[in-house]
Amino acid sequence: MTINYQPSNINLSTASAQAEISNLWHIKGHHKKCTLELRALKPKCKPISKIFKGKNFFTIDALKLAFEAEALRLNALGYNTYYVMNPIREDFEGSSATDKDIAYRDLLLIDIDKVGHKGESSSDEELQAARLLSE
Repeated sequence: MTINYQPSNINLSTASAQAEISNLWHIKGHHKKCTLELRALKPKCKPISKIFKGKNFFTIDALKLAFEAEALRLNALGYNTYYVMNPIREDFEGSSATDKDIAYRDLLLIDIDKVGHKGESSSDEELQAARLLSE
């Protein structure tokens, strides 16, 4: 089946969120055989995992647009959206990637979490503090 769609952090304006998610293609590998996973978390809600396979789209641009549109849609619903940064094996057939599904590691990821109140989304000020800390 081929899918062709048209067209992040919580509390970003739509334009800001669009620009933010579009930046991921500068560091995230993508090609016709790639598998991408979008994860969405929201307090008191079941986590969401969406798999996007390059082979299911007419073009790589269609894949990117579908991924971005879904991330923005979930973000607008109040979810914090994330994506699996390291490449997922091309033969992956599950619903959510685990360590064994990673083809190789090409990025070292550092998670900057706030102190206290687990399960609550960060405020705009906390998100800005984390951005400053990461620079």
